[in-house]
Amino acid sequence: MFTIRELMSRFFISYRKGKTTSTCTHSLKFLNNIRYCFGEKKQREVYIMLLPVFFLLSQGVKGQSIENQFQLRAATEFSKKVVKKVYVSFTPELRWNDAMSFDRYLLTGGLEYKPYKFLKLYGNYRFVGDKKSDGETEYFHRFQLGSELSDKINRWETGAGLNCTNYTDDDGSDMFFRYKVFTSYNIRKSKITPQASFEVFHQLDKNIIYKYRSSVGFDYKLKKKISVGVDYRFDYYKTKNKNRHIVDLELKIRL
Repeated sequence: MFTIRELMSRFFISYRKGKTTSTCTHSLKFLNNIRYCFGEKKQREVYIMLLPVFFLLSQGVKGQSIENQFQLRAATEFSKKVVKKVYVSFTPELRWNDAMSFDRYLLTGGLEYKPYKFLKLYGNYRFVGDKKSDGETEYFHRFQLGSELSDKINRWETGAGLNCTNYTDDDGSDMFFRYKVFTSYNIRKSKITPQASFEVFHQLDKNIIYKYRSSVGFDYKLKKKISVGVDYRFDYYKTKNKNRHIVDLELKIRL
């Protein structure tokens, strides 16, 4: 088994601040790291989930060198069932940029309603404190309204979602539709649940695709109501010559 520190060090070992390299090279190195972390026996399921990520990584920007940005995120999600089919959540989060300097903090409150097992309706409010280079902090208020459909087939769970938001992890407050497909796999007799997703950010005012996001990771169950999630997210920008690589660490607690 591996530790979070080992995973992060193996993922970032080949990168230096300000360096631009081939995204194809990044994908091969990350593939080796995932294989090391999950082992030979489980590599088939993990590789299937990696396909959307490496499709995007292989595209590049018409063969040009592009800027690769890196970000580390850490969050703790508290959730509770308040009445039948209704859940509330609160998630404080911190983010650091590729120089490991503090970037911003976020406080997110969420409300979720599940009228059926296959359908989820939700809304989130997010307060953002963005620390600028001059030392000043700029504050934002963001929202998200969405729905998800999902179904379980054997040990696979797959689904799709749509949400409307004025937040994309970047500066600005334009309105977006975010289209998402996702899957996870329940490994027999294991506390690890690998998962993957692919998301499209549709900027409504300009009617363009702003960026794609692929994500792979896993949840590790510590106790009955406590788990930890580790995810790698890759943002591929359609309108800019840059990519963003994100490592997301999240502690999930059900109250």
